[in-house]
Amino acid sequence: MTCEINGVTVTATNDEAYDVTIAVASGELREVAEIVAALAPLVREG
Repeated sequence: MTCEINGVTVTATNDEAYDVTIAVASGELREVAEIVAALAPLVREG
């Protein structure tokens, strides 16, 4: 899956997108820095 938001392209498999979404929704990832670290490998500046 690939999506672009505010000039940033995020490319992730369905599993990667699911894992990050569930981690945030469940509270496993709460801090912005933790969420950024989880998303960083999926981001391509564009």
